[in-house]
Amino acid sequence: MLAKSWLLTLGVGLTVAVSLAVGSRLGTGAWPESKALLAQWRGAGAVASPNGTVAPAPKQILYYRNPMGAPDTSPVPKKDSMGMDYIPVYVEDAAPPPQSKKILYYRNPMGAPDTSPSPKKDSMGMDYIPVYEDDGAASPDDAKTVRISLDKVQRSGVRTAIVEPRKLVLPIRAPGKVMIDERTLRMITLRVDGYIDKLYVNAVGQHIKQGEPLFRLFSQEVLNAEALYQVAMIGSGAKSGPGVDGALRRLENLGVPESHIRKIGAKGAVPANIEWPSPVSGVVVEKMVIEGERAEPGRALFKIADHTKLWVIADVAEQDADKVRIGSKATLMFRATPGQPVIGEVSFIYPHLNAETRTAQVRIDLANPDGRFRPDMYADVTIDASSGDAQVLAVPVDAIIDSGGRQVVILDKGDGRFEPRDVTLGERGDGMVAVKKGLVAGDRIVTAANFLIDAESNLRAALAAFTAEPKASEPAAPAPEPQASNGAANAAEVKP
Repeated sequence: MLAKSWLLTLGVGLTVAVSLAVGSRLGTGAWPESKALLAQWRGAGAVASPNGTVAPAPKQILYYRNPMGAPDTSPVPKKDSMGMDYIPVYVEDAAPPPQSKKILYYRNPMGAPDTSPSPKKDSMGMDYIPVYEDDGAASPDDAKTVRISLDKVQRSGVRTAIVEPRKLVLPIRAPGKVMIDERTLRMITLRVDGYIDKLYVNAVGQHIKQGEPLFRLFSQEVLNAEALYQVAMIGSGAKSGPGVDGALRRLENLGVPESHIRKIGAKGAVPANIEWPSPVSGVVVEKMVIEGERAEPGRALFKIADHTKLWVIADVAEQDADKVRIGSKATLMFRATPGQPVIGEVSFIYPHLNAETRTAQVRIDLANPDGRFRPDMYADVTIDASSGDAQVLAVPVDAIIDSGGRQVVILDKGDGRFEPRDVTLGERGDGMVAVKKGLVAGDRIVTAANFLIDAESNLRAALAAFTAEPKASEPAAPAPEPQASNGAANAAEVKP
């Protein structure tokens, strides 16, 4: 009990001694030493109470911040619009002043891939943003890189692909129509005046084979020529000679079929009627004569077409016309026979452009031995305009971010690092697009969620422009005044 009383007396004595020492210093005007002494006394972090216990020294409040995180502070206690108390911020909790950092270079404030070794402004008057040595950017190229956590990359559905050379398929799609091969059309006409005694083919669409009779004709002019030919053969005693050859040439000039001429002999009656055979096999597409009608020289009687060989005429858009070549492979899909493609090739490109539809016509030969295709059928034509087996560097079309005047791909550099890369594009085809400049074989690019990465890159660049540190010439915003508390505040306000 005696020892406890002695310790209490010693503590009170020390307190009185220190107070007297501070008072004497203040009285003599030695304020700096007194201030240091007060700071040393506060640093002890404890105050002896009358009952002998040691209580912690109160913390010094620097200012009060908004409880909802809004960027406003107060030097005195207050409440926000919802009645919540502002939160005190103590001196020891405040962030230490930033240390000076070495600037490596300056980057574009809008995220464009250009840097500067010295401060400058962009075309809009915005200051370039400094990149410091400890910001994780070891070179100007790293300033273009966007860092995203691997967890966020996985949740965003990012997919990538390797850039590699490949054969670029350039399909040109065009509507087509089946047409008659004009080279197989045959018009049946007469060179003599006569009468159609009988029609063996009496309807449009009727099939006929070569050599089968079309009609039976009576012509007085042909009958006279036949008689002269017979007389010539009787006179010469042979089927050849000057007179015979002349009479034979007259029959040929009148268009008399060879099969009928062979029936004329030196003996016997001259045939009065001619069974006119069909010169070709095909389908009668036009019939311009009636049985018993008179037929004048030069008049067309029948039009016959061969349907075993047809054409498909495709209307190719004006911008794709120069890509089509003679011999290009073409895939034909007919609406009457879906799921049964026919492979053909371009045999002719028409030299004129249709002024109304702005299309160029190309012709594709179509074999039709079984007759399943008919003229005027519609077809969907796909022409392969690729240049043989040549390979080019190509990427999926979905990997391209096209803003109109600029085309960008997102390069995956690994470990959650992505870099926007400007590219120059070439031809497009079958979901792929050729890249002429900006990428090399082996690069890994983002093919899905690339718009999210590009948006984050632009957002970070914009935020960096707004949060850039002010220049030395610009006045900094005043810091909130610290608000002292209790006895510590009174001691801090002590002046010499």
